[in-house]
Amino acid sequence: MSISNVDDYIEYRIRTVSQELSDFVNSYERNQIQIVQLNKKISELQTTFDEGFEMFSPIAGGERNFNNQEIKNLQMKMYLYADENKELQQKINLIKEEMKILKKIYRKSKADKKNTDDNKNMIAKLESCIKYCDTDVHRVKIELENIVDSLKND
Repeated sequence: MSISNVDDYIEYRIRTVSQELSDFVNSYERNQIQIVQLNKKISELQTTFDEGFEMFSPIAGGERNFNNQEIKNLQMKMYLYADENKELQQKINLIKEEMKILKKIYRKSKADKKNTDDNKNMIAKLESCIKYCDTDVHRVKIELENIVDSLKND
């Protein structure tokens, strides 16, 4: 891609930042889904253990220890996803702020360019009025009325 002016750079940056934002939001949402699934697994492990079985079975203690260890592992994974989501949320917030600034600059740049174009057009009309003021007063009057109307509409 060729960047030839500030507007091109801002457009490029907006596209780049939008893609980054999309990627971070997708990662955040995937992590949220993982957290929900891990919570379900933890709940299943906590509810599937039979206390009556534990009282009368010699192997139940080992099974309970295994379940407890598995729950701790799942909780650890869940905390890692939650920590990553905190970082992602900070990045998302920063990117959203940058997007606001970029869009504001882009709108201002486009408005400035429009104003510059309008000013050039206005100057050309006024120059034609000067040119024809001695020969065609009626034409000058019409052009000046058009200029006044366009200024009122802005």
